Amino acid sequence: GGRIVSIMSSQESAPAGHRNVYVRTYGMDRARLPQLKAELRAKAPMLYYVDHRDNQREIYTAS
Repeated sequence: GGRIVSIMSSQESAPAGHRNVYVRTYGMDRARLPQLKAELRAKAPMLYYVDHRDNQREIYTAS
């Protein structure tokens, strides 16, 4: 389960023709989180992940 709280996008610091997209979710099923992150990374580069509940941050190398 879980739900999307908000989706924001910005072209300000993105390369020409691209945009940065920020997705906030709530109540995500923790067991499915690795699968969700893998699916998102298959579609577009993921720059970072922040988990406020567990105070966890992951920063990825932009490729």
